[in-house]
Amino acid sequence: MESQSSENSLLASSGWLNSAKQLFLFAGLVVLTAQLVVCVIYAWKSRSLLSFQSQVILDRGGYPLRHTLSARGERRNWLHLQELPPLLPQIFIESEDKRFYDHIGVDALSLARVARDLFWDRELRSGASTISMQLSKIYWPELKSPIHKGTQMLLALYFESVLTKGEILTEYLNSVPFGFQRAGVGAACDFFFGASCTTLSPSQLASLAVIPRNPGYYTKDLSALFEMKNRLLSQMVAEVDPASLELALAEPVRFVFQPSEFVAPQFTRRVLNQALPGEEIQSSLDYHLQKELQERFRTAVDEKPLLGDSGALLVIDNRTHTVLSYIGSPDFFQPEIGQIDAVMATRSPGSTMKPFLYSYAIENGYSLSDVVPDIPMTFSIGRKVYEPTNYGGDYSGPVTIRRALANSKNIPALYLTSLLGTGSVLESFKRWGLTNTTLPDHHFGVGIAIGNLETTLWSLVQAYSVLANRGQMFEIGFLADHNPVGVRVMDQEVADLITSVLTDHQSRSDEFGRGSYLELDLPVAVKTGTSNDFRDTWILSYSPDFTVGMWRGNASGVATEAQAPAAKSLGPLLKAVWTRLYQFRSPVGFKLSSELKRLEVCPLSGMRAGPSCPSSHHEFFLAGKQPKHDCRWHKTVKVASCQGEPQELRYVELPPEYKEWSASGNLPTLKRQLKQACGVDDLSQLKNLKKDIPKLSIVEPLDQSVYAIDPNIPNSHQMLKVVHRGAQDGEIKLIIDGQLFKRIRSESDEVFLPLKKGQHKMYLESEQGQRSNAVSFMVK
Repeated sequence: MESQSSENSLLASSGWLNSAKQLFLFAGLVVLTAQLVVCVIYAWKSRSLLSFQSQVILDRGGYPLRHTLSARGERRNWLHLQELPPLLPQIFIESEDKRFYDHIGVDALSLARVARDLFWDRELRSGASTISMQLSKIYWPELKSPIHKGTQMLLALYFESVLTKGEILTEYLNSVPFGFQRAGVGAACDFFFGASCTTLSPSQLASLAVIPRNPGYYTKDLSALFEMKNRLLSQMVAEVDPASLELALAEPVRFVFQPSEFVAPQFTRRVLNQALPGEEIQSSLDYHLQKELQERFRTAVDEKPLLGDSGALLVIDNRTHTVLSYIGSPDFFQPEIGQIDAVMATRSPGSTMKPFLYSYAIENGYSLSDVVPDIPMTFSIGRKVYEPTNYGGDYSGPVTIRRALANSKNIPALYLTSLLGTGSVLESFKRWGLTNTTLPDHHFGVGIAIGNLETTLWSLVQAYSVLANRGQMFEIGFLADHNPVGVRVMDQEVADLITSVLTDHQSRSDEFGRGSYLELDLPVAVKTGTSNDFRDTWILSYSPDFTVGMWRGNASGVATEAQAPAAKSLGPLLKAVWTRLYQFRSPVGFKLSSELKRLEVCPLSGMRAGPSCPSSHHEFFLAGKQPKHDCRWHKTVKVASCQGEPQELRYVELPPEYKEWSASGNLPTLKRQLKQACGVDDLSQLKNLKKDIPKLSIVEPLDQSVYAIDPNIPNSHQMLKVVHRGAQDGEIKLIIDGQLFKRIRSESDEVFLPLKKGQHKMYLESEQGQRSNAVSFMVK
């Protein structure tokens, strides 16, 4: 019985053991199956994860502008094995996987060593992870736990089956983490030592191989890193010659912690939004130009904050139609407003739209010599009445389109818009890319020509580049290989006519004077713009080579405190930018189409210069659009002079609509000429004049003339010429404000007065006490 009982107990125990073995075997199979399933899943994922990199945006010459973070929050510079110094992969293999070339992804000898250490010594002296196994942990950090060792091994076997040893090593060296958001030896060389891997010493390469073991520890404790890199170098006697090894062992560890470039952040953001995925993106930007202009712009804003807390600048190359410099804000890191891209912000463009209004007018039959009124007038906008003024608050009467555009007169632009139709003008603006608004034209009214229609600096530069490219529009690009096809949106002759105005310093002098910031010593066309209440100031400029747009104002859109026009707020920067653009190249001048016709015209009437016109200048016309008649405004009448001798008086007779304006001006009307020469108001009064009326007279300036001092021109260059008659009979004195100014001995003796603000009065007096007519004039 006891024997039977013992046998039954043994059988029961054996059954239990068999069940335990079966359970253990089942559990092992479950774990192995799970590891295989996980392995398959991660292996499938690896097809898209391997070679996944962060992106580096380069300038047109290869300088880095920005190094983005990868999806894992790391920066990597991908390098192929042949781009690395041979010693670098050798050191990493010595450090991490000595038998890398001898195993199939799992090192059985290392596994046996680890098992022995754990069994006999209960201590883990070193790991058994191969480079292939580490690669699985790098790409899938969730597999770092010891329970995933099986998955790591299976993935390592998978890698070895589909990749060569060189490909695995390349993946590893470009993916191994170094901390500080850096992965891969390319990014590490640049960050830790500020140099490329090919220029590093053996000591520096050994340091790189040690850091991944514990980046946080070894980058802080340099003495520990020094000890470990020397231990590693001591194992490299076969790869490093004795002399180099001796130097490497003595070389201390020094890091520079080179920060990544972050140039043109708003530009690079747009590049990333548009470029195809890739390790490197070569943009069109000029690194050195961008850095210099960014610093100039930031300095300009810091030095004169009352002109606005923000600004933007865009420079494009008219030959390649690509961006050279892109400043979206003066300081990207300025709180609240720094990251706003002002290049793309919509704002009131002020008068920068006028060249395109006049382009449309020329397309519809107008010419640059056609006269438009610059006189007080009102316009209806819906139920409201709009009574505009010019920037200077004055009126010029009849002005040619050339002068109206050159001096940026508001009223002629509004008048012409009302004649052309706001709907037609709006459609023409759309054609040139100035707007894509869906609002109806009556929403803007005639003010569409002077800033009611908001647009962006980007759109303005695009449109002005059409003028620079003589009527052809090219899409502006960001990448170095940009190669657009041009579309003609304006006749070449029309573009050339507008350029001839925007480069005409003399015609611009009424409003801006001579020698201002807009008058560059380069072939550059310039147009300014200022919105209501000085919220925005703009300067758009171009040459055959470049187009430049600048904006200055407050990011919030409120009025600037300085209340300064564009020429003052942006003029100094305009000159600096263009000087820099042509620092290393010779400028190319503008060309005029041979199809344009040249003709001498009267500056006042715009008609063909006639015999009575006191002056003329040449103007260019589309074929068939030249004036058909001689000037009808300047006239000549023969009268008996004040002394009874025949005399010709030249005078101006304007159309009736300018009667009120001319009454308050200084034009030499017939009445003024008679008054000046003989002291009478009408031709019929000449016969009653006495023969002893004095011959002494001041011919210029005219009585009640008004002059203004230009702050942009030196005072020594602003003089008033006095034209006199009757000095041939002896010495006469020029009396100004009751004081002797000069003694005059002949009619050829020229007299120039320095301008001094205030009301003044002058006359001539002979030795015999005879006096000329008195002339009063005002200097503002």
